[in-house]
Amino acid sequence: MKLHMNRELDNERRKISSGFRFSWAFLKLVGGAHRNSWLSPTILLIFLLATSGLYEYVAYQVGLVASQFFGALTTQSYHRFIWTVRLSVVYVFGISTIIAVRTLVSGHLALCFRENLTEYLQRRYFVRKNYYTVTNLVEMDNPDQRFTQDVDVTCNLLSEIIPTLLINPILVVFYTYKCVEKAGWLGPISAYVLFVVFALITHFLTAWTSTAIYEQERQEGNFRFLHTQFRCDSESAAFLDLGQSEHCFAKSAFERLLHAFRVKVNRKPVLLYVTQMSAYTGGVLNYLTIGVVLFGGLFGDMTTSEVAVLISETSFFLLYLINKLTTLIDLANNIAQLVGVGHRLLMLHLHLLETAGHTTPGSYAARHFATEARSIVPTAIKPSNTCGTRSSPERSSHEIAVTLQHISVGLPTNPDLILIHDLSIDIRLAEPLLITGPSGVGKTALLRVLADLWPALATPYQSAYFYRSTEIRTMFVPQKPSVPSTFACPSRLFRVLEEHLTLDGRNPLCSSETDERCRALHLTYLLLSVAESPVLSSGWNVSSLSPATTTTTDSLVETSLDHVLWCGYSLHAYREAMKLLCEFRLIPAEIVTSVRTSLERYLARRVNELSEQSESLLTDTIHGIRDLVRFGCQPVISDFALAADEWRSCYSPGELQRLVLAAVCYRRPQLVFLDESTSQLSETDEFQAYQSLTTRGITPVTVGHRPSVRSYHGRELRLTTFSYSGRSNVTERGDVLTENRANTKPNWSIHSI
Repeated sequence: MKLHMNRELDNERRKISSGFRFSWAFLKLVGGAHRNSWLSPTILLIFLLATSGLYEYVAYQVGLVASQFFGALTTQSYHRFIWTVRLSVVYVFGISTIIAVRTLVSGHLALCFRENLTEYLQRRYFVRKNYYTVTNLVEMDNPDQRFTQDVDVTCNLLSEIIPTLLINPILVVFYTYKCVEKAGWLGPISAYVLFVVFALITHFLTAWTSTAIYEQERQEGNFRFLHTQFRCDSESAAFLDLGQSEHCFAKSAFERLLHAFRVKVNRKPVLLYVTQMSAYTGGVLNYLTIGVVLFGGLFGDMTTSEVAVLISETSFFLLYLINKLTTLIDLANNIAQLVGVGHRLLMLHLHLLETAGHTTPGSYAARHFATEARSIVPTAIKPSNTCGTRSSPERSSHEIAVTLQHISVGLPTNPDLILIHDLSIDIRLAEPLLITGPSGVGKTALLRVLADLWPALATPYQSAYFYRSTEIRTMFVPQKPSVPSTFACPSRLFRVLEEHLTLDGRNPLCSSETDERCRALHLTYLLLSVAESPVLSSGWNVSSLSPATTTTTDSLVETSLDHVLWCGYSLHAYREAMKLLCEFRLIPAEIVTSVRTSLERYLARRVNELSEQSESLLTDTIHGIRDLVRFGCQPVISDFALAADEWRSCYSPGELQRLVLAAVCYRRPQLVFLDESTSQLSETDEFQAYQSLTTRGITPVTVGHRPSVRSYHGRELRLTTFSYSGRSNVTERGDVLTENRANTKPNWSIHSI
């Protein structure tokens, strides 16, 4: 495994040096990301090139100001001198403004690049459990860093390199021609003296800008942590099939990051405007000081010198030529960084394209890892020996959900290392099954095969079969529940409690009742995110109303509000989730009533406001300008009292297990696979959990060690370790003990309980 990984890394390093292939692949990646949203980046790019060209023209005129000063001074023309001073002031203000605008446009271009590129990659990452494949089955380091830091660096470099790469070669030719025309290959004989005039102003502006930069870096860390956490819990999320829910949490955190980035982009040009103005004003002040001394009569009479004017012009052309050549040389460093970071994105994109041809991680592993054992694809066709074994009424209540015949389980990266050999079993509805065995024997590995995370294996000449009914709804619950952190939830989720907040001057949450309500609402949202995917067609952060819900009355009619969407879920879904949380004793009944009432009142008021809101173009424009002024330079999106990241939540492992079991009851599958999902519960809570499953007609298939779970099952699949002498051929991978077990007897048995 280590040798294979090193070989992959060596191949990746070698591919970096292939310039043309990298350029073509990188252009395809960027073009594909902007295929459906190319208008805004194109307009910004054209505007950026226009501002860059305008900057070069004004810079050319500013460079000629020096020769005009020399002409006015050498001819001692007072009116010409005053005119040149006025013209230079206009040029200084103009070029400072152009630089600030160019930086603003460049920053927003990088913002568009990052938004489109990140969403393009994330759409492929969160579908078909590709996140599990990329994280666990592909030899690639830190996909979370590639989504966060690498995309950020790449987009910033692109916005800087593109205008320089397109404009500077033309400028080099132009200023070379001007230097030769004026004085041949005359070397530089003068230089500008730089001044720092606005130190005090820049001091305050630096503090003002640094807050936005700090907020952006903080949101960068939060966004990367979300992907890091998801990378660590990808197996749990894959069992629960949380791709869409996790995508929504990632999108919510990414929106906060985009806003912080946008604020930094809006603040940074103000500081740059002042610093650039001070730099260019310093060059003008040099000649202005000479003019004051000259017209003060300290130098006496001076004669006109055309040579001085020629030298001044030539020095400007030469200095600017050197500057542009130096810029092109410095650009090589940025291009080298772009190639290194961009290649990491290309490898991520390449692996995502490879997974696109597979519906499950198991099928990917079966194709990409060579083995002597053959992979068995699950089928929806029942094996012939199971037909007619039961009468029709009995078959309807004890229908076969899964059939395994002569199936083996091995590691996907090395399928020759067998964990379970030659397994044959039927899993039926209404027949709870308990899977037991010592640690590391392959109990969780069997669930991975049933969930299509690992491929099912069989010997080349063995008649193996893997049947799985497509008509029976199943759900998998892993050992460690995958529950997002608080900051990943939409901030406006807690708006429904705003009118009930009790605030003081320091702490926004000084009421224990408010904290209980926040906890209840947060648990409700987490349960829904585990149980089902949110509705994204109407937006993630806004409530969506169906036509039947529009009302102009204040009465709370439940049937009229059931279809109102808040943060992706209907009011009916919130009600059902709160009932389950109360049933599993996660929140008390009085808190449920309070939160439900607050939610209903808030959504009813929201319906009334939207029904009375004018939809005129003028009103929408006014609201857009108001939001731009209000939020354009505000580092944190917070226009209400309670933000998601201001409330701390900490749940015990037992509470998380009860939360996921409540989500199972909400989804109501016919068959649920539980991997030690009650290990952190007391016997009372465990009894209540299995009773809730049984009441809803959910058949449990449990992996467990505790004796207390035996009473809830009718059959036991007992897995045992292989008998072997010594430990020389044993490999440990986590808690999985593996060995080459070819031609070994089955290590399992079935018993009645």
